Amino acid sequence: MLVFQLPEDLLLAICLHLTPADLLSLKQTCRVLHAFGCMDYVWHQMRVDLPLDLPLHGCPRALAASQLQEVTMKALQLDHNWSQPISRIKQLTQILHGGIVSQMQHLGPNWLVTLSRYTTSTRLCVWCLRKLSKAYKIASFDVLSETIGFSASINSGSGDTAFIALYGTDSSRNESLKIYSTLLEESPREDESSLATPRLLYNTSLSKGQGMFVEVHAYQHIIACTITLIVAPSPVYRVLFINSLTGRHALMDPDLAQYMAQPRYRLYPESIAFAGFSGSTTFVVRTYALPDSITVLVPGNDTVSTGPQTLHIGEPQHYGASLLQHQQCHIPFDFDFHLAAEPLSMPPSHLSTILFHSFSRQRQNGAYAFHFPLEQTVTCLADETDIAIHQFSTSPSASAEIVCMGKTGRRAIWLERRWDTDEFRLMKATFDSSRSGKVDVLLPRHLALPFEPQACNSLEFDEATGRVYLGLHTGELYVLDL
Repeated sequence: MLVFQLPEDLLLAICLHLTPADLLSLKQTCRVLHAFGCMDYVWHQMRVDLPLDLPLHGCPRALAASQLQEVTMKALQLDHNWSQPISRIKQLTQILHGGIVSQMQHLGPNWLVTLSRYTTSTRLCVWCLRKLSKAYKIASFDVLSETIGFSASINSGSGDTAFIALYGTDSSRNESLKIYSTLLEESPREDESSLATPRLLYNTSLSKGQGMFVEVHAYQHIIACTITLIVAPSPVYRVLFINSLTGRHALMDPDLAQYMAQPRYRLYPESIAFAGFSGSTTFVVRTYALPDSITVLVPGNDTVSTGPQTLHIGEPQHYGASLLQHQQCHIPFDFDFHLAAEPLSMPPSHLSTILFHSFSRQRQNGAYAFHFPLEQTVTCLADETDIAIHQFSTSPSASAEIVCMGKTGRRAIWLERRWDTDEFRLMKATFDSSRSGKVDVLLPRHLALPFEPQACNSLEFDEATGRVYLGLHTGELYVLDL
């Protein structure tokens, strides 16, 4: 019996063991298999282990087979280019920005939010990049002069509204958190004076005895900001959750000090994952469910529809048991770790992190990438064997100055500094099914570029499109497409 004469259920079982590239090749063998390989059901069952450039808030199973094939073919082409020792650069575009960009965040391939510092002010801008050669600002406004950081997301309901949360120090030297919303309009403005000013939705502040804001993240309409209170014998870490649609908020105390030091976190639709070191050799990840009061879409009693709202932070609530805990042992505490960025829409199956040795302790010459599963729904201590581990070599005289890990954790870029030669290089890495990461130079020396790597002040990375954003100390902003 020939392959194309097999029943469809057997053909489907065979296809589930094929890679996307194999399925695309199978389609070219005959008309019967071509027709079978074009069925929506086949592609919806296919496991594509690549970052996909999907529509905003799009689910692969909501797309037709023809759309999935097109997206998958682009992902395969990008993966082939990325995996080469020297990746081919398709385009390098300069955006006339102005101001030194200290932080960037892309919202899909069409939008970019930048935080930049000028001589007398700090400014946040929203850019439309649908036509990269004609990029333009749609919103721009001055923020707290001592803004430390921000996080932005797109509302899953409308798709044309972005939420931006930023924190810093106000004029009274109080810790301040502000949440804005702005429309994502694809209409160029004639001049700076006609740019939209995002609407202030909520603001809150901390007095000196309440601690300080140290990190903020946004996922769709949910905002989470960590608060650190320095007390003896160990710091207290709390999380302020805010629902940008309803105004509901809650201050939660997960009692992290007993599990980890200096935690960092990522926010997902129904959970929040914390990561940090416990003791001198154990790396810990703990996942908690979001508070019920934050996920409901019923406005709070103190919420009104007009004007910015001042949120009054009450007493912290105890978080209770975690959903899941991972422990990875034998990692020296002198490693610096960086978490993968939050996805815009589809929640990931794992939390990825990349760890580099600290240059201040030149004992190690290796680095790691971990992928911790997030799909556990019961309280447990996960087995260490569930964690995907990649190890790769780095120079003991080098440090990673700026690090960006893609949303799926498959790819990463960083600015490497060699302290023995004072040389800077932009590096790239791939973490696939193999145990060792594949590391190469992203921008080799022989490339004629309008800037030097040491001029980079900030980086942003979209692994699904292969796009790298570079903010320079000179105030220039470049977009590199692979």
